[in-house]
Amino acid sequence: MPSDRAGADPGTAPHEPPDRGDSARTDAVTLSGVPGSSGRPRSAAIGPLDPRRPPETLTDRDIAALAFIGRAQEAAQYQLHEAVFPGLGEAVVSRRIRKLAARGFLAIERWNKVGINRLRLRPAGLDAVVSRKGARADELFLLRAPLAQSAVAHHLWVVDCRLIVDRLPVPPTSAQPCWVLERRWNPRPAAIPDLLAIWRPTRENPGRFLALEIDTGTEAIRRTLIPRLVALADTLVPFAGTAPAFISVLTKGPRRVTAIQQAVGSAAIALPVVVDALPPSAGRPAFAGLQALLTVGAKSPSHPR
Repeated sequence: MPSDRAGADPGTAPHEPPDRGDSARTDAVTLSGVPGSSGRPRSAAIGPLDPRRPPETLTDRDIAALAFIGRAQEAAQYQLHEAVFPGLGEAVVSRRIRKLAARGFLAIERWNKVGINRLRLRPAGLDAVVSRKGARADELFLLRAPLAQSAVAHHLWVVDCRLIVDRLPVPPTSAQPCWVLERRWNPRPAAIPDLLAIWRPTRENPGRFLALEIDTGTEAIRRTLIPRLVALADTLVPFAGTAPAFISVLTKGPRRVTAIQQAVGSAAIALPVVVDALPPSAGRPAFAGLQALLTVGAKSPSHPR
């Protein structure tokens, strides 16, 4: 029977936990080295998913990737893979590209839903490259919008060829695509090659000039292509001087090769013009064929020896 005598122990109040001794007093959970519930200091490090985590530092390879895209105006992911990430898996490259895009350094466009990512530099990417001295600002190109769909195939072939010339047994001293030449040549000449490769003369070699034209079969041969080849030769002759120089036309299919050869034969062009067919497959599968076509001294009957 409960007692209400003065001084009697009223018992534990319903809202108060029983006293468990000193161990209960050290059970508070705090940060920064104060003992926690486990008795060990809790780390104050910011986890990988913590929104307070600072941005990841750009690696040298990130800068090289952004510089490659900027120099190319627009590049396909497979081209970036070959140029900057050789030997790495596709998933590794895709993951890196997505991270750079998420941070606003580049833009990604899908080309006709065929599995090709088109990449172009954004202002933040240009600033990052220049600040890290990956390239000069005048070497890089910023496109406000993706290239027109009608221009993409031609542009990819030009970037492919620019990649391949660096892999030739004797790579050129300089190889510049048309968009770089357009920026540098002032006043602009009547015709500019899609790619101009120059081998400087040495004691053993007089040097060489190769003007490359990519013909995707959309232009009239005698009305458009041949006049451009005439103007291109007239532009290059003063540059080449006494060094050997020629124009290489890569086109689609053997029938168009024959048609262009016949038109060239009846035109007054100041430089030799050789015509070959583009590889039947585009992208990476075309690289071996392009290298054979672009190798100086290749054993193709249409190439000068």
